[in-house]
Amino acid sequence: MDTVKELQSEIDEYAKWTSIVKEDPYSPDFLAPLNALFSRDMLFDRWNDLTDDQKSQVETIDKELISIKEFVEGILPDKASTPQARAEGRWWWFLNESQS
Repeated sequence: MDTVKELQSEIDEYAKWTSIVKEDPYSPDFLAPLNALFSRDMLFDRWNDLTDDQKSQVETIDKELISIKEFVEGILPDKASTPQARAEGRWWWFLNESQS
C-alpha cells in the first residue's frame, strides 16, 4: 500500500473512532476514545508525510475530538504523567487540562 493511501486509512480510522465517541460516548466499544488518541498519535508521528488535504482532514477531526473533551478527559492519564508526550506537543492526551 502506498504512503498516501496508508495515511488516508489511518485518518479514516481516527475519524471513525472520534465519531463513535461523539455519537454515543457510552458505546459498548469502550476503547473508542483510546483508539482515537492512538490513531492521532500515529498521525502526529507521520505529520510531514501527510498531504495538505490530509492535514486539513486531521485538523477537522481534531475539532470534533475537542468538542467531546468532557467525555474523553475521563480516560486520559493524570496531569503529571507522560512527560514525553507533553514535550512532543501531543495536546490531545491532555484534553483533561484546561486549554488557554
